Amino acid sequence: MLNVLHHLGDDYGNSSLSLTKAKEDMFKQLNSLAMKTIYCVFQLGFNWKGDRNLCLFESGTKAELLDFVKQGIDTYWIIEKTGIAVKQKDKIIYEDLNKDNIQRDDSLGEFLNRPLFILKSRKI
Repeated sequence: MLNVLHHLGDDYGNSSLSLTKAKEDMFKQLNSLAMKTIYCVFQLGFNWKGDRNLCLFESGTKAELLDFVKQGIDTYWIIEKTGIAVKQKDKIIYEDLNKDNIQRDDSLGEFLNRPLFILKSRKI
């Protein structure tokens, strides 16, 4: 499971990267795995380097994140499932993406607002 690509240029990688270059390199790394594994379970944070002041997306929406991921991986991966965390009674479950859960639920916090992608390689 990958949940670190949005830390590129901070926790690992070249710290002098621009945001544009970091976004490109995130997909180079993710897409390189498509030739090494059939499946990948993947999440991406909303903030570059984990910094709330460095948003990867203008409005910070799930829709923006979903579009970004779809565009960046399309040649290498098929999105088999997109799971969205929702609170059900007093526990968290993951539902398939739908019109009701695509909106951010800030009561869940940053981590649980991240869609969970199950990807299947187009290269193997």
